[in-house]
Amino acid sequence: MSTPQTVICMRWGGWPVEDVNILYQNVMRNTSRPTRFIALTDDPQGMDPGIEMRALPSIPFWNAKGMYGGEGWRKLALWAADIGVEGEVLYLDLDVVVTGSIDAFFDYHPGEFCIIRNWTEKFEKIGNSSIMKFVAGSAAYIVDEFAKDPIAQSHKFGNEQKFVTKTHKGPVNFWPQEWCPSFKKTLIPFWPLRLWKETPLPADARMVVFTGAPRPRDALNGNWPTRRWRSKLTHKLKPVSWLKGMGWDRP
Repeated sequence: MSTPQTVICMRWGGWPVEDVNILYQNVMRNTSRPTRFIALTDDPQGMDPGIEMRALPSIPFWNAKGMYGGEGWRKLALWAADIGVEGEVLYLDLDVVVTGSIDAFFDYHPGEFCIIRNWTEKFEKIGNSSIMKFVAGSAAYIVDEFAKDPIAQSHKFGNEQKFVTKTHKGPVNFWPQEWCPSFKKTLIPFWPLRLWKETPLPADARMVVFTGAPRPRDALNGNWPTRRWRSKLTHKLKPVSWLKGMGWDRP
């Protein structure tokens, strides 16, 4: 029997446990190989029994007083020396929608660090860490480097993904652009077209990334939550039918 592929995610705070279960189920529907799904979490209650659970790795500096950028720095725990997982892993944020086979991600630059090329910083060669592949424990120096002065580093780099991309010492490989489109940055039609034209799903897309609002369950229903009253009209979109049957339409 071949060695299983390993997919991991992180969940902490009040993020809905159902999103972990939906991600797990969509991952398992989109692979033809033996695959493990592991959640690094501070609360395992309510997770699908097929999910393996590990405690969130401890990095005490992620919320130091004076830090810039909020809780996103906690993702640096992925680079700790021991995350309770061994070997090569494919990490997915909980707002990633799996729309095609994930197997090619494991075949792409095996054993090397792979990440999305951030859609808004292409010329700077900055990664977006919503979808990453790396060997667990292979770059613990990233955590050590940040721990030297977390407050200064947080203000200098602004977010975890920029720090990781700039600090990683080995090759930084970007996924093929068509594999990982951003729902908001590359797919959604410009306003006012999105009022009557549905957001398309390209045939080559394997995972669609929903950064911030709208979340998948919002887009499914044509909602785009916003607190800015001037944006109420522009933050509307036609319901996205290709999200049906993936889990977000459950009562």
